[in-house]
Amino acid sequence: MAGGRLDDTEYRGVPVSKVDFASIGVNARFNFGRDNPVYGLVRAGYWSAEADYGMDVDGGYVGVGLGVDFSRHFNMSLIYTNHVYFNDYYWEGNDFYYDANRADTLMLGAEVRF
Repeated sequence: MAGGRLDDTEYRGVPVSKVDFASIGVNARFNFGRDNPVYGLVRAGYWSAEADYGMDVDGGYVGVGLGVDFSRHFNMSLIYTNHVYFNDYYWEGNDFYYDANRADTLMLGAEVRF
């Protein structure tokens, strides 16, 4: 579970509104054998965001990755995540209309354990 806020700012002379966001999801790690330093990662979840000017956006994400334990105290991972989000959806009569978008991310991570 996560939550946060991006404060309002200005980008190239255009004001950008404050955004509040929250997410909930799961992450899982799978080792490929007892003595193998390589492991797999999967993640999935739901997120929602709301801007000051009333625009609501929500969607889900799913990701996969690989990592390597270099020692008991250090590892690195590379994770691809696909975000699908809906910024416009409504019912008109008996028909449901929506505008689905997507964003792909590639994250390189390092973890130091004490």
